[in-house]
Amino acid sequence: MLTEIPCRHTLLYLSRSSEELLWLHREAVFPEPAAWEAVWERLRGSPVITRRRAAPGELIPVGVSLPIRRDGGRWRMASQVPLDGVTQAISAVQAAEMCAEGSLPFSRLMAHLLRQAPRYGAAAGLFGSAALETVTGLPYCHAGSDLDVLLLPQEDADLPALGGLLRRLEEKWSLRIDAEVALGSGRYGKLAELLSGSGTILVKGGSAPVLCSTRAVLASLGSSGKSILKK
Repeated sequence: MLTEIPCRHTLLYLSRSSEELLWLHREAVFPEPAAWEAVWERLRGSPVITRRRAAPGELIPVGVSLPIRRDGGRWRMASQVPLDGVTQAISAVQAAEMCAEGSLPFSRLMAHLLRQAPRYGAAAGLFGSAALETVTGLPYCHAGSDLDVLLLPQEDADLPALGGLLRRLEEKWSLRIDAEVALGSGRYGKLAELLSGSGTILVKGGSAPVLCSTRAVLASLGSSGKSILKK
């Protein structure tokens, strides 16, 4: 049983009873619930994705993403589950390590990122379709899929250099990388937005995305953010 509230992007395996609650507590479903019922029994053992960090004692907001698409969109469901119903948790960093040790088309890229990111003051994780395919072995990725990576910066992280590293990896492997940065306090933002020079950035992790001052977000990152502000 999980004892610590999971961070955003953590993959969670649920007990059978919690899978029942997952369906009962559903908030949004695509496509319609009737279509889901036809496949739910077959795919209900798949991990769910932590959408944001819950307050102690509250249900964990989660999402379900299936390796099925309709009209260009993936089958998805938003719901909530109790902490004591989680039987296994796989963090974004653990998913990245599993991917790097595997033989998926993006495994070598992820292995290279895991080796190089610490040189610039950050750990790296994996989320999204690539993480789900890594963990489940199901075909979540397609020809147009991005590689969703999570960067967990330390105080001395060099975010511009990390951006340069990701661009080089994109060119070498001909694969678009979408990087999210952990901003602390359960908040996350896009690396591209932090480095764009824009005055605002969309910050996720709370009950809803919030448009924040880029300057304030960078300042909260300590020296890694201040180095960008000086430019």
